[in-house]
Order: sequence, then structure tokens, then C-alpha cells
Amino acid sequence: MPKILYTIVKDKIQSLRNNDFQYFIERIYLIYYNSDFTPMKQKRDKGCDGIITKDKTILAVYAPEKRDLPSFKKKVQDDHNKYKHNWATNYPNWQVVYNMSFTASEIQFLDSLKSNTQKISPDNLMEIFNNLKWTEKKDITGYLNIDDIYFQQDALETVIEDLISETSKDSGSIPYGRPIYIMEKIELNYGKDQVEAAKDEHQDSMVYFSTIQNLLADYSDQEQFALKTKIRTDYFALSGIHSAKIDQLAQRYSAKYKSNDIYKAYVKVVLLYYFENCLIGQKTSTEKAAL
Repeated sequence: MPKILYTIVKDKIQSLRNNDFQYFIERIYLIYYNSDFTPMKQKRDKGCDGIITKDKTILAVYAPEKRDLPSFKKKVQDDHNKYKHNWATNYPNWQVVYNMSFTASEIQFLDSLKSNTQKISPDNLMEIFNNLKWTEKKDITGYLNIDDIYFQQDALETVIEDLISETSKDSGSIPYGRPIYIMEKIELNYGKDQVEAAKDEHQDSMVYFSTIQNLLADYSDQEQFALKTKIRTDYFALSGIHSAKIDQLAQRYSAKYKSNDIYKAYVKVVLLYYFENCLIGQKTSTEKAAL
């Protein structure tokens, strides 16, 4: 089932028209292709809305207010004529970026102009979006004025999915206590010089805990159990103080997204959620009594 963020971003892209769509394409292509993409000024562009240098590709961006086949044909025909005249010799690839999905008639017409025309629709743009780093995704969602809550939920959901996918599916139940006296628990697990910073970090993370709880509800008891087993086993296999163990786990679980601080931060939020819920860390006397 598509994530909420995916649907919202795609809807936003499809709602962009004319220059707004072109500005967005410039933004996401600059992030994705970096120095291999060169945007073009809209005036005197000679039929080029951007260049993907490494692929020797010229872009033609089209985002009409509504679908109209005659207008589509006229626009891409004009763009293709300019491409052939000004660019085709040095740039053999031509890409049409469209704010709608392509119909069969539109595809046939594009292929009649150039058989290997690259056709980029919102679905293709979402593939680019999904391949961005988390910091880059955040840039795009901010550019599209999408509320941060959807980005946060998507990131947390991805962390949980990744962790569950790595878990084994065997063995019995694990005690799962409710959050009790968390400040006392922090003081019990952190050194005196770490307590205040740990309390602040926990306070910042708490705003995400209800989201995590709701996301976990979508997984089976077996999957949730496997996740708890993995985290608890990995945690107690480590030596050292609690804060070091948390940092090591966050580093290990985010290894697939190297140098991605946002993903790592959300991994740590999930670990702190389970710390609050009695899964890891030294328990308070009240927690022990509740078990």
C-alpha cells in the first residue's frame, strides 16, 4: 500500500502547471543529477528546458492546464523541431517531461517524432523522489509546501519496515511494560553528566511516539514480537554504558543509508520509544514490580 507521503507528493506534482512545474523540475533534477544537470533560462532557450550532461539529453517540459491532444501535438512538435535544429547533433537524447500520465495517442505521436523519446510522467518523477536521500526528500517536500508531519510519518514507517524486515520470526513472548516514571529511568541509565541532555532528547522524541504506536498497530503480533526480540537481543549483546549502546544500535540500523543523518535520527527515536516502554535499559523498581 503506498505511503501517505508518496500520494501527497505525487498529487502536488500533478497539480503544478506551466512555469511552476518547470521550476519544480529544475529543483528536483538539480538535486538528483547535481552538476550533471543544467537548467536553461525560459527566454531564448532554443527549445531546451534543461540539459542532462552525462546522458547528453535535452529536456522539453510541458505542463498544460488541461489535457488536449491537438495542443499537446503542437507543443511537442514545436519543441522537437527546435531540438532537431539546435541540439540533436551534440545531444542525441530527447526527453519530454509531462505533468500527466501519457495516453496511448500521446505516446504514439512522440514516437513518430523520435522513436526513442524519453517520456517522464509523475510516476517517473516519484521514482526519482524515492531514490533521493532523506535530507533531499525533505528539501522537496518543503519546496512543495507539504506539512512536515507527513515526512516524519514516512521516515518513521520506513525505519520500522526496515527493522522488521531484518528480524527473525521465532520464539516466545517478551514482557512489554507500559511507560512508567521515565525521568527516573533516564537518571538510572545515564551518567550524571548525560542526564539533562538525555531528558531533552527524550522530550524531543516523545512527539513521535504516538505516530510510532499507530504505525506498529498495522503489523502482526508476530512481526512486532520479532522486532522487539531483535532490538533487545542486539542491545544486550553490546557492552558499555546505555548511551553508547543506543548510539551503536542507531549506527548499525542506519548503515544501509550511510551519511544520512535524518534516517539515523529517526532510528534513534524508535529506540527511545522502546526504551520508554521497558524493552531496553535498566528498569526502575516500579517497572520491575509491574512485570
